[in-house]
Amino acid sequence: MNTVSLSRAASRKRVTNVSVWKKTLIWGIFLTCVVLMLHVNTWAEKTVDFYVGMFTSITFAYFLLKMVVSFWYKPDIREPYPGIKVSVVIPSFNENPDSVLKTIECLIDQDYPVAEIIFVDDGSDDPSAYEAVKRLAEEVNGARLEAAAALEMGGARYHWAKDLPEIVVHRFDKNQGKRAAQLWGFKRSTGDFLMIVDSDGYIYPDAIRELLKPFHDPEVTAVCGHINARNRDYNFVTRLQDLLYKSAFRVGRAAMSVTNAVLVCSGALSMFRRDVVMNNLHHFRDQKFLGRKIVAGDDRRLTTIALYEGKVKYQSTARCITDVPTTISQFFKQQVRWGKSVYVETPFTIPVALKKPFLMLWFIGESFLWAIYGTSVIVTFTTAPTTTLPLLVIYSLGYLTLSALMRNVYYVLKHPLLYLLSPVFGLVHSFLLYPIRIYALLTLRGTGWGTR
Repeated sequence: MNTVSLSRAASRKRVTNVSVWKKTLIWGIFLTCVVLMLHVNTWAEKTVDFYVGMFTSITFAYFLLKMVVSFWYKPDIREPYPGIKVSVVIPSFNENPDSVLKTIECLIDQDYPVAEIIFVDDGSDDPSAYEAVKRLAEEVNGARLEAAAALEMGGARYHWAKDLPEIVVHRFDKNQGKRAAQLWGFKRSTGDFLMIVDSDGYIYPDAIRELLKPFHDPEVTAVCGHINARNRDYNFVTRLQDLLYKSAFRVGRAAMSVTNAVLVCSGALSMFRRDVVMNNLHHFRDQKFLGRKIVAGDDRRLTTIALYEGKVKYQSTARCITDVPTTISQFFKQQVRWGKSVYVETPFTIPVALKKPFLMLWFIGESFLWAIYGTSVIVTFTTAPTTTLPLLVIYSLGYLTLSALMRNVYYVLKHPLLYLLSPVFGLVHSFLLYPIRIYALLTLRGTGWGTR
């Protein structure tokens, strides 16, 4: 055996050892949390309050199931077929020109070529981003035409430009909403697949290739990628969101992907079969709730359409980082918008979920379990005898601490210090979630992008 072979063998052995070590650590923390949570729940039912213990046990059982199923998740590794035509639709509203240009440059630099990039400015107050993209489009489209003509004449040195995408730029005269911007892009697209991205994210160079892999299965209608916070280290609020993202994708969507029923494909990085979207375009365009046309909630609407037509998967190796809200006010607005989309989409998700048991499980667990647990805690704290309140506080803090350590267990590998602080982040999020969801329910008639 030569030196190179020995080196590769040693490298594989090191990778295997590291992988075994990581799995052992994750399973060890997970099982420890499970045992302690079972003990805490049993103690609560017997000592503190039976009903709060019972409802907590239901919540715990759901989290436990989701965690266990997520351990079986594996990303698809089959290489996509060559020559697949991908259209990328980028809706934008009041974004920084530099951020938008960087996003488009990420797409141009993909290792699997993009056929076309469709940028739609939704009547931004400042047209500078639109003007910047328009100039870039003229440059790139000009290079494409020049390269095509040169290649026909045998100009081999222009071979590099043959995979440049066509860039289409459009601007609405007035703000019409993100859904209208996406609709324009969908209708203009010509690809086999529609890729949805935000206008301010960084898309990793292999993201398109990775998103295409699960589509080897003809029943897969949509795939979502993995999102992390680009500005994670900015402050407490951004660190909280990075924890939430890690748990939501690596645990939540991973578990759902195992059952072919991902509830939401994030608008920051997702891909859909174009024929599925176009065949159901009227469901996307004409959706109404409480007699009013819906302009937000586009991510969930597209995902529900995809679920109706087939399987929806998560591909952890397709990655994107994006800037998340940096203030409580911005975070509140974002979460309210997402909360509204849950309520608005509920009447349309239930008929699909009735045909898919796992989808129904995820739908109930993700959409309404917070209300069951939160209400039980509030009722218990307001009706319990004063003498039991200290025990209730101890129990609640213990449960929240263990549940945070359990559902964020993957975070321990890259950010161990932040992982140890995850109970603090979890406690803050728990106190914010209940009022956010209630406010979202009470303001369902409000519309808009709600991102700033």
